[in-house]
Amino acid sequence: MTLVLVDDDAMAVLNEAHRDEPGPTDVLAFPLHDPADVGVPQVPLLGDVIVSLETATRQAREHARAPWREVAVLAAHGLVHLLGHDHIDTVGWRPFEKAQERVLELLDAPVQEAPAVAAASGGSGRAS
Repeated sequence: MTLVLVDDDAMAVLNEAHRDEPGPTDVLAFPLHDPADVGVPQVPLLGDVIVSLETATRQAREHARAPWREVAVLAAHGLVHLLGHDHIDTVGWRPFEKAQERVLELLDAPVQEAPAVAAASGGSGRAS
């Protein structure tokens, strides 16, 4: 997987070009193959995940977590998309969320950061 970190201006251009949505979004994922493709061999490289650092920083403040942790959450989110999951509705969100949580467990970067943990560890949210 390739991870690309961009600013909101670059993200807005990509969002408009690929999703016909104006303005930036937090993360985009571009698989190298479509899960519906028949007869196309799977390749070891899944695709690209692009994360807006500016949006990640804003969202980190909104979620009361460190910016690096928000980038990890968004990278995990993009990876789960590349693995073929989606969350178009609430029915699809729960399996997507479970897969995202598993990726974050593997990264040791849980989505929920307890304020007491962050304060006790000097703000990083990691327990020693």
